[in-house]
Amino acid sequence: EYDDLVTAAILHDAGLSRMPRPLALKHIQGREEEVLATERSLYETHSRKTIEVVASAGIALSVDAARAIDHHHEYFDGSGPLGKSANSVFKLGQIIRLADELVTKMSHATQALDFKTTLSMLSAKKGKSQLPLFDPELLQRLSILLKR
Repeated sequence: EYDDLVTAAILHDAGLSRMPRPLALKHIQGREEEVLATERSLYETHSRKTIEVVASAGIALSVDAARAIDHHHEYFDGSGPLGKSANSVFKLGQIIRLADELVTKMSHATQALDFKTTLSMLSAKKGKSQLPLFDPELLQRLSILLKR
């Protein structure tokens, strides 16, 4: 499981190389809210395109690494591109999603946040039907781990 997580975490956004540069930059720079409605469907294919890019480079992904990449934009409330929710979102994909969000919020050029504030903010985020965007158990475990 560790090897799958490491592989997927390193490669998960390789599909952005197949996106128009301005669209890819919105993601890379943490400006996903600027993705236009007309760009959204193309943007949401980058996880699948990552798997294609990796395969075309001759890299064999395990089933779990590929699944983690495919699910890395899914949210606990079901609002991701695949519509997966709660326990149907692959845990390794949830970990990558959470790591992406943490890094983006903590390194945002105009409003960088500290770790504690960022984790608190992500814990409070709600999506569809006021369900949490991130797995509460995963957030709790991360919080406990980092208090050690």
